[in-house]
Amino acid sequence: QLPPRNEDAHEPRFICSALPEPADMSSPHKVAWEDFRRFFRHPAKFFLQNRLGLRLETSEELLDEHEPFGMASGLQRYSLRHAVFEALVADGKTLSEQELLFILRSRALLPAGYSAEQSLYKTLHEVKHQAMRFRQWRDGEPAVLPFELKLGSHILHGSLDGIYSQGAARIVFGEMQGRHHCMQGLDALLLATQNPRVPLVEFAELKKGEPQQRVRPTHDSEAAIRQLKV
Repeated sequence: QLPPRNEDAHEPRFICSALPEPADMSSPHKVAWEDFRRFFRHPAKFFLQNRLGLRLETSEELLDEHEPFGMASGLQRYSLRHAVFEALVADGKTLSEQELLFILRSRALLPAGYSAEQSLYKTLHEVKHQAMRFRQWRDGEPAVLPFELKLGSHILHGSLDGIYSQGAARIVFGEMQGRHHCMQGLDALLLATQNPRVPLVEFAELKKGEPQQRVRPTHDSEAAIRQLKV
């Protein structure tokens, strides 16, 4: 509902009337869990893309003509951290640093030359303690929990992944940011509605440079449903 307009205001409203329901919605009362999470991750972006159909065009990226040197950053750094973490927690033979260096180079995750070793050692330092904590905690293979939850006149549906016998694991590389707290808080609420005895366990840096493991505080089933309705 739009608030009363200040007649003295000179700035026109972006939207002056209620929007019609989207024509492509098979059921206006069913909400996918990923859409629900995407809305809270970036409400304005979700509104513009999903209700107004406004999207910024992305031009095709040109291939980099130069060899990568130095430390990785951005998405490349996340991919490198993720690959090193997965190698450290994998079952079976523990890889040596030289074996890991060869594998990551073959996947173009490390730069050429001596800087590859520097980048690998820095990444190992960042994720090794976290990986060892997770490996000791984990028992068996992860499962997926499908769900369908009625919230008033709406039905929230989807699935939660990373479910182990000890709880649902959520891993963050680096320091916890606001978006991580938001997404994992939502996962914890949803998990509480399905099985409040299963905790959501976070492996992250709650303080910079201090990787930790903790059970995220949550609610009982009824309180979690009330929170998701708000």
